[in-house]
Amino acid sequence: MAVAKWDIAQARYLSDTQLSAIDMTLDGFSDVYIAHALSIDRKTLWRWKTHNHNYRLALHNARVQVHANAADRCQNLFLRATSVLAKFLDGSSDKDRLRAAQILLQTAARFLPPPEKPPAAPPADDCPAA
Repeated sequence: MAVAKWDIAQARYLSDTQLSAIDMTLDGFSDVYIAHALSIDRKTLWRWKTHNHNYRLALHNARVQVHANAADRCQNLFLRATSVLAKFLDGSSDKDRLRAAQILLQTAARFLPPPEKPPAAPPADDCPAA
């Protein structure tokens, strides 16, 4: 059974094509590839990403969820890795202790939270449905 990357229940106002486009975006495919694979115009995908509030909000929420899932996994692995590095920090070799400390500090500096704010809603008369 495949694990969902994000909660599509939050995107109930999107078409199946739009949901597929979000999944493919999360998988790292280019807009050109996504448009071709879904048989839509590249400009349509661009409009969804820039002007369709529901699509933009769903994509933002999906990215936040994927980022949070990845961060959770990294934190679990980080705990295991720090146990290994802790042995080097307590070792007798100055070179090994210094290198372990550098790795820990460099890695810790990379843990940044995702942006908290979702995209702003456009004015009511400027919000196309799809």
